[in-house]
Amino acid sequence: MTVKRSISFFICVVVAALLMGCSAADDIVFKAFAGERPGEKGSIPDAIATGPLASPPPPLGRTRFRNPATRKKPPAAKGATEARLRAGHTSLKSRIFRHDDELERLRRSVALHYKAYRKAIEGFELRKKKALPLSDDEYRSNMAEARRRLARVNGDLLKLNMIAAKVNTDAAQASQLQQEVRATRAAVRGAEGTALTVLEKEVNATVSTTHRMLAEIHLDISGQSTYTNEQSRGLDQLAAVVAAETPAGTTSGTGARNKPAGTIASASAPIKRPRSSRPLVRIRFAASKVAYEAPLYEALKAALAKRPGLEFEVVGVTRTPAGRGSALSNAQQVMFSMAEMGVPPDRISVSSAINPRVTADEVRLYVR
Repeated sequence: MTVKRSISFFICVVVAALLMGCSAADDIVFKAFAGERPGEKGSIPDAIATGPLASPPPPLGRTRFRNPATRKKPPAAKGATEARLRAGHTSLKSRIFRHDDELERLRRSVALHYKAYRKAIEGFELRKKKALPLSDDEYRSNMAEARRRLARVNGDLLKLNMIAAKVNTDAAQASQLQQEVRATRAAVRGAEGTALTVLEKEVNATVSTTHRMLAEIHLDISGQSTYTNEQSRGLDQLAAVVAAETPAGTTSGTGARNKPAGTIASASAPIKRPRSSRPLVRIRFAASKVAYEAPLYEALKAALAKRPGLEFEVVGVTRTPAGRGSALSNAQQVMFSMAEMGVPPDRISVSSAINPRVTADEVRLYVR
């Protein structure tokens, strides 16, 4: 009896010591104690739990470019020339105000989509449990919602590109008006000359406004595009881990385990189709201006005639990391052209890549 008690006591001590020394990597042992089969669920790598998916979106610009002072009724014209130039300036400001309102609406839209996106990400509980989702249905629902919201944000970014193009046109017109007012003021004296001096100051302020507006829009596009690309890669990484943990006999890539395939097909989220191995179009940006619109349009027209539901991935390729920003800008330019040609924004994704073998920056258009 004494020997049996000693052995029992020794075993208890050893077990207690082993349990105290277990690390987080031994979590599978406790799952087996709880009744789950060892290996049924794995752990989420720290790269996912604390990587891009844990990062909040970058802040959007908050500047309003509708200056309340410019809403005042303009002074009475002092001459025909000053009246014509002031009318042109008034029309220009009206367009800028409309762009400002569009910009504000898009920023609110992006913020709302990000809010829903972060809610879906929090549903994975990656930072709390660092384990694969316990509920397959919940996992699929959160993954589908996260991808859908990222697509909506990318659609809004495409619209921001459109606003940037409009503001760029307004900035050029404002500069032309500035030069005309300045030249006219130098040749006119008296009351009309004084009125033109006042108008010149207003036009100078408008030129400054268009430049600041363009700068903020480009910052929004650059920062948000980088973030959405990182989030998309993080979701792909998470989906790969979940798919790797899916046992045989279940639908691969949906995170569903131990369910007949027939019951999963109707409830699973649409799986993103792999992109083509070869680009549909390759555009080399070896010069400052590249006339790619006509061949791009013909390629899109032919591809969509065969498969109307195609989705597209626009990839800006550059040789070194230093050129990644320029490559992304080129890709966004092509994306904007595609939208003008009638391709829905939610069927276009944009990214950048580094390839030391390219001799000049280029944009590659892949189909899904």
